[in-house]
Amino acid sequence: MTVSSSTRRLKASCVVTWVEVVPEIPKTASGKPLERYLVDMFEERRERVFTGQV
Repeated sequence: MTVSSSTRRLKASCVVTWVEVVPEIPKTASGKPLERYLVDMFEERRERVFTGQV
């Protein structure tokens, strides 16, 4: 399934508007992702992300 075919089948709220690749996902001692850290990192970069939307 391609991205364009996905956008036709899914609700707009279910389609990602941007993707960011990170070199490493920070994890807790038990191996779970530190989601708060990732959210903070993405928020810092949000204004530099090109989404193609106006």
